[in-house]
Amino acid sequence: MDENTLQMEIELSPNNFIVNSPESYADAGKTMLSLNDLLSKIKNYWQPLKQKAHEAHKAITAKENEMLKPIEERKKILSSKVSAYLTEQDRIKREEQKRLDDERRELEKAERERLETESKKAEESWDLKKAVELKAQSESVYIPPTIVQSEIKKTVVMDEGTMSTKKDIEVEIINISDILRHIISGKLPSFIISINELKLKQFLKMSGIMELSGCNIKEIINAQVRRAK
Repeated sequence: MDENTLQMEIELSPNNFIVNSPESYADAGKTMLSLNDLLSKIKNYWQPLKQKAHEAHKAITAKENEMLKPIEERKKILSSKVSAYLTEQDRIKREEQKRLDDERRELEKAERERLETESKKAEESWDLKKAVELKAQSESVYIPPTIVQSEIKKTVVMDEGTMSTKKDIEVEIINISDILRHIISGKLPSFIISINELKLKQFLKMSGIMELSGCNIKEIINAQVRRAK
């Protein structure tokens, strides 16, 4: 059988169905058997070609993976070292920024205390105008922060291209029950999980469960046909 013959059988196969009586139900069974036969013919026709294509794809993919593997491993190692270096530089930057901020706050505090002391002395000397001015100065003490600059540029331009830094996070799920509780409470959105409806259906059918909140379960009856031996 060739492809043209198959295509003709497809075009001649039934495509208008009415099932509304015991007779038409029996006719539907015959039609379903003939459609099953045609499905088998189509699959059998293409199977050798698919098998050859699969074997060729498998061999090509194996050779490709053999060549890709060492390069991908080297790239993974290099990326890991780059990430470790950037993460460490970021830690150093944040620690230095914290040190400078703490130092700035201490200087602001010391200056406020000095001005408050001077204000009290002026008040004790009945120099009320100076006392008020010093008090106002103490309440508005501000030392501009020093922003630590990273040694690593946001984007490094090379003749071959560019390399940019990008912050990310790593996530490891250690308790799925806690994640589900966060979804139920609304802390996490429901779209982060995927329900396997086929496995859910198999479990419900095996368990005989016909009512379950969150599911719409209804019983349906399908027909099975088998070719006579």
